[in-house]
Amino acid sequence: HEVASTFELKVFSTIEAAGKYKRSMEALENAIVALEHDSTLTAVNLAGNVIGDESVWRVAAALEHNYTLTDINLAGTVIGSQGAERVAAALKQNTSLTSLDLAQNEIGPQGAECLAAAVQHNTTLTTLNLEGNHISNQSKERVAAALERNKAGVLVLTITCESQGPEHCVIVCKTTG
Repeated sequence: HEVASTFELKVFSTIEAAGKYKRSMEALENAIVALEHDSTLTAVNLAGNVIGDESVWRVAAALEHNYTLTDINLAGTVIGSQGAERVAAALKQNTSLTSLDLAQNEIGPQGAECLAAAVQHNTTLTTLNLEGNHISNQSKERVAAALERNKAGVLVLTITCESQGPEHCVIVCKTTG
């Protein structure tokens, strides 16, 4: 029997019916177990589920030892700076992830700084989305600079304006040359 290579947490209809920030603990646990043990997974979408810093530790630990996953979507999962720090540590070890979506979380400047340091060492990441994370302009610049130094030649970095207006935007789209 064939195992799927993509895992999407199919709790979205339950989440919508129960309220935006409710989740099925059993479904989330199944997703984390799949990430930890399924060597055929290439993509995991946990977007919109309230994972938070506590549960993202297990996700990050799985990323450190997963060599097949190329895409993970953690957008809108209520990850804070501590969770971003743990994901950053995993990025230093991971050699397969090409796309990481952390949009609409709460990583802040501290989390962005940790990610900036991590992506300097990760040579496979080509897409990073940090949109809507309340990141300072200084941190935005550090992340962009780190990705430019990244040997993978990052293709897309998305960091938006937040509430400061278009004059404070940093949006970088870089192609490998």
